[in-house]
Amino acid sequence: MNPYELQTNIADSEGLPLKDINPTLAELVAMVETANTQPTPLPESLTQATTKAEAEAETNRAEAEAEAETIRAHKIIDQALTIANEIEHPPDKATALTTIAKAIAQAGDIDRALIIANEIAHPSYKATALAAIAKAIAQAGDIDRALTTANELEHPFFKATALAAIAAIDHNPATIDQALTTANEIEHPSIIKAQALAAIAKAIAQAGDIDRALTIANEIARPSAKASALTTIATIDHNPATIDQALTTANEIENPSSKATALAAIAEAILTSHSQPKTV
Repeated sequence: MNPYELQTNIADSEGLPLKDINPTLAELVAMVETANTQPTPLPESLTQATTKAEAEAETNRAEAEAEAETIRAHKIIDQALTIANEIEHPPDKATALTTIAKAIAQAGDIDRALIIANEIAHPSYKATALAAIAKAIAQAGDIDRALTTANELEHPFFKATALAAIAAIDHNPATIDQALTTANEIEHPSIIKAQALAAIAKAIAQAGDIDRALTIANEIARPSAKASALTTIATIDHNPATIDQALTTANEIENPSSKATALAAIAEAILTSHSQPKTV
């Protein structure tokens, strides 16, 4: 796998905005994002219903609206899939199909998402989609199937980040250990290993083991990935010392865009730490 292609695709795997490759693809991404929005919550009027009959009527109406929105979302995804399959440029088509597979997985149709992901010709985009699907499966509560999907990934970066995402949900030390072992198999490029370790440090912090998360974060060689990990940890433990360490690390980043992004994330973490109690 070409390291440049892998690095480019990692941005998508971490949830960064997709570039507007062309108007058709931009419209396609917008379609899928629209289709993947959460259903409208039950109206406030439901809690104000004065009789059981009124409450039941409100519930039925809300359920009917939710079902209609679900049908509408699937129609939009079908339209997006039709457009994606007409794209001739292979990287653009792979990007589009990856976006659609992620959206379908988040909507709960795991089997269909897996079918689409496995049809993606580009290896790194296919792996990105499958890693996202593994996370969606875990979010749905099927940890065993999520682990099976993650362990089928061949490239250690995608396998490690998928396992980290699962570990953040099930808080299983064995899953974290497996993710860490997999990440340490990555030899080059160094940014790939750093980003995998950052994902694992974040997962460990979300599982509640702040000390171990900090230990792993401090072993990350690349400042951008290290700052990202420390910033996430700081939003969880609300420790000013972690914020200061993240800021020091961010100021070591040479790339102006990456540095600005890291600093903005730290500023957000500072605001978050003031709105929530500090962990003792």
